[in-house]
Amino acid sequence: MSLKSNKLVVVLFVSLLIWYFFADYAKDREQRTLTIFAASSLTEGLQEVARTFKKDHPGIKVQFNFAGSQVLLHQLDEGASAGVFVSADKRYIDQAVEKNLVENPRLIARNRLVAITAMDQAGVRSLADFVKVNRIALANPSVPVGRYTDEVINKLCRLYGPGFKSQIYKNVVSWESDVKQVVQKVAFGEVGGAIVYVSDINKGLKEKVRTFAIPEANNVVAQYYIAQVKGTANGQDAIDFIDLALSPRGQKILQRFGFLPTR
Repeated sequence: MSLKSNKLVVVLFVSLLIWYFFADYAKDREQRTLTIFAASSLTEGLQEVARTFKKDHPGIKVQFNFAGSQVLLHQLDEGASAGVFVSADKRYIDQAVEKNLVENPRLIARNRLVAITAMDQAGVRSLADFVKVNRIALANPSVPVGRYTDEVINKLCRLYGPGFKSQIYKNVVSWESDVKQVVQKVAFGEVGGAIVYVSDINKGLKEKVRTFAIPEANNVVAQYYIAQVKGTANGQDAIDFIDLALSPRGQKILQRFGFLPTR
């Protein structure tokens, strides 16, 4: 074999190695999946953030597990695989840190509560009339929104008297494990009213319910925290997603969905 032929073989061999390396690299990138465990109230907002993230990171698939924060913490504690954890309550993110499940938690969004009723609740004309709602759905107190709801109702007793809480609770027919289930109960006409996050009042829901604002002095500010899950195989992807969510661009998206800025 001539020297020229040997050089051609070497060039072809090197070219094949380079092609194989980049093909394998591209395949690995296409197969990368970032799993995010997030409070259900963030569903629409974080899905929109994810769409922006995927434009910046083509080839990375983002998949979500939306549920109550307490459910997500339990799943992580049981060994479920995820890259990012977003809680609607600092209590659960603190527990995740204590259990060595996550690191570097940061405030991602804030929220407030609002009372809603179905259109057929004609006797309810103000927040004070909420005690007249026939059938009420609330989130279980173990869920962040359920704890916030109980806190708000206690504060409203200062306005409407100590019996306000007992009158509402005697009309509760359903205790749900996350806020989306509460919203659906009202939207589908299964119950007459509920207390949910302001961010849950999207355009579609506005056409099905009436809303009653809760005075700021009697409301609460729900704080959402985001953190990277320790030991994730997609550490840099998790960091990049968190950075986007906390950036002005990400914050603008979340505010479009009814969330309050972090400061």
